[in-house]
Amino acid sequence: MLKLLIYLLACLSAVLCMVPLNYEGGAPKGQPTRDVVVRLKGGVGPLKFASDHGLHYKHQVLKSAVDNVYLFQAKHENELLGKKGKAFFAKMQANDGVEWIEHQIKTYKIPRADLSKRVPDPEYNKQWHLEGVPGVSLNVKAALKEGFDGTGVVVAIVDDGVDVKHPDLSVRLDRSLCWDFNDGHGTDCSPFLSDGHGTAAAGLAAAARNSVCGIGTASGATLAGLRLIGGPTTDVVEATALSYKKDKIRVYSNSWGPIDDGRHFSGPGRLTKLALRAGATGGFGGKGNVYVWAAGNGRQQKDNCNRDGYANSRHTISVGAIDHRGVTAWYSEPCAELMVVVPSSGDKKGLVTSDLPGSSGYSAGDCTDHFGGTSGAAPQVAGIVAVMLQARPDLTKRDVEGVLAKSAIRVNPANAGWVTNARNYHHHHDYGFGRIDMERTLRFTKEWALLPPQKVCSIPLKRINRKIPYSMGMYGALQFDMDVSASCGVSFVEHIEVKTYIRHPHRGRVSVSIKGPEGAISFLATPNSDYNVNYPIGGWTFGSVRHWGSRAQGRWTLFAHDSSTAYGQGTADWVQLTIYGH
Repeated sequence: MLKLLIYLLACLSAVLCMVPLNYEGGAPKGQPTRDVVVRLKGGVGPLKFASDHGLHYKHQVLKSAVDNVYLFQAKHENELLGKKGKAFFAKMQANDGVEWIEHQIKTYKIPRADLSKRVPDPEYNKQWHLEGVPGVSLNVKAALKEGFDGTGVVVAIVDDGVDVKHPDLSVRLDRSLCWDFNDGHGTDCSPFLSDGHGTAAAGLAAAARNSVCGIGTASGATLAGLRLIGGPTTDVVEATALSYKKDKIRVYSNSWGPIDDGRHFSGPGRLTKLALRAGATGGFGGKGNVYVWAAGNGRQQKDNCNRDGYANSRHTISVGAIDHRGVTAWYSEPCAELMVVVPSSGDKKGLVTSDLPGSSGYSAGDCTDHFGGTSGAAPQVAGIVAVMLQARPDLTKRDVEGVLAKSAIRVNPANAGWVTNARNYHHHHDYGFGRIDMERTLRFTKEWALLPPQKVCSIPLKRINRKIPYSMGMYGALQFDMDVSASCGVSFVEHIEVKTYIRHPHRGRVSVSIKGPEGAISFLATPNSDYNVNYPIGGWTFGSVRHWGSRAQGRWTLFAHDSSTAYGQGTADWVQLTIYGH
């Protein structure tokens, strides 16, 4: 706990949260390292390159995801900093054999547990999130009655470590699949001191049925512990962790991400993006690894998970939270890329799960009912995905998404934010496609027809170069049309990506949305207190699943408006639309 507070204070003081070079970020600067990642052109050897530039060659990186990427180390850190560093990188970039270079920067990632509102003297000891609250609970007993508990499926908890001695978890952990990416302790993924976040997450995913604490949503699944956020990380470390044993690990549960303060566009670096793409599209024998991601806890800061390049990625499944009453948890971030919601903390109720022993964790003893946040939501969904894959091992990552989108149940259905298309898919920025009921999800899983190969429709970059008008809504906003022809080849939309670059002296004032041919609107950027200037260099990629099941053909319209006259007028420079579907 103390360590987490140190991380948060460090990030808030803008010391430890930088993104690497070539990163769609905009976060504060972090700690430079001596490590440099270089992609060389075919035929250029890493040993000669190292010798030519006075570097130490360490090893090849992400061989299964991308060719000819190597990790090098400078003799001294100051060689890569200041004017000397600029000259050093310029010399390497001038080499004809270099495609790109990325200096590795240490950054901290933040656990997404709700730690600010705890129950001091809880009066319940039941896992209400699994059973007992109509319209909210996951209905896990229905899956257990049918004999589905995730047996045979490996779920990796990518976090600050997993207590390998906890009686709920030790029987589920496969130590040969664990790894410590922070301190180099090999297959010992045990947490440091009071880092209980990963242990609690592991319990929600796969705690065993043994009368110790509670059970996980996949109480028969195999656990792997990947210790990643127990210290600062770099792009290459994150990429390596999210690719680790991807031929054996099927599901990666991630309850972490950039700081949720609403003032940054932050996401994965170049290598981590490559790792996510390679895993989701080709991992586990071509079926795809499933990356489940906590959507973020920044709702009160008006943060939006579309500002988080991890949760916002089409290669991840973004998960939000509802509370005990069945409404949006006070912290759960909305966005157009949100896939589903499940119960978590809020309304004076926490999640019951495994805990570090004694006073080291969230509560005294080996169990806690103080865990929550979207950190608690993501591992529950990871376990549910394991149950789905036990029932249907042939499902691809896209099929898993398809089942979740089709089977999710609308939450708070009278709310005006729901949109339903002609194929009867319904989506809400707060709830995604809705909440999961495991009985219903299993029924759809068993009946599911596998999706055909994915098609991609990419609309070339369009120059806008227009001022963003002041407007209190979409009426009077900048409108930019993009027409998609039938030759696009996508008649069933799954994901869309909208990449755009906007210049503005106070970028948090700009609202951005896109309207599809069937009328559904994805709100991509919503107003908040982000006082930083301009979008990240190279543009920012917004994602949306809100058009799932719609047709791609027709007119897509981008809207942008500024609701305040106090900070000067901005300019929309360009936009690029990419549609994924079948």
